[in-house]
This record gives sequence, C-alpha cells and structure tokens, in this order.
Amino acid sequence: MNNEELKEDQAPRKAEETEAIREVAPQTGAVKERPRGRAGTVLIALAVSLVVSAAAVFTYHCCFAPKIVAMDVIGYVSAQKVLFLNGKITEEQFKASMDKFENKLNSLGDNNIVLRADAVLKGVKLIEP
Repeated sequence: MNNEELKEDQAPRKAEETEAIREVAPQTGAVKERPRGRAGTVLIALAVSLVVSAAAVFTYHCCFAPKIVAMDVIGYVSAQKVLFLNGKITEEQFKASMDKFENKLNSLGDNNIVLRADAVLKGVKLIEP
C-alpha cells in the first residue's frame, strides 16, 4: 500500500469513531465534551499539577516545616525565683510552676525551634510560659 491508500483507509475509521462517540452520549443521557488535541491535554495536566503542588506545599507548611518561636525563659524563671524567695509561693508551687513551664516547652512539638526572647529582636512569635 502506498501513502495515499493508507490515508484513505484511515479516514473512514476516524469518522466511524467520532460517530460512535456521538451515539453513546445520547444513550447515557450525559453530554460528553472532551478536550480535543494537545491543548486540552496540556490544560488538564497543568491543572492537576497545580492542585497537587499546592496540596504538597500546604501539607509541608502545616506539618513538617520548622517554626521558630521565642519564650522569655530568663524572665519567667527569675520572677518565680523572686516570688519564692519573698515567701509569696511555697516550694511546691515553685516546683509546680517549673513543671508547668517544662510541659509547655515539651508540648510545642518537634518541628518548633524555641529561642530565648532576649535573643530575638522581631519577627518571631513570642510564647508566654
């Protein structure tokens, strides 16, 4: 077969395929409009890529990215020490406040980096003990 015979042989198949698609749609009651050609495929691939990328960045930011926070460690410990030395709190209350402070630090999670508040100038969330 030469090239002309191949082209003629393929033309009726394409027409039959498009007619078959048109016949199936009325039977199901659904209107099927598919993107045609390369542009439609590229648009679908682009949309899927954007959605997956956005979901990945959001998940990383919420679950895995390190977050830097600051806590006034020296101020809190010295305030508790002054209260204890002046007799305003008992030794048990002092120990309870230190345990509360330690629990607060441990509850922040593994992806939080805690800095002393006196070492931070700005741009970091300050957490109260």
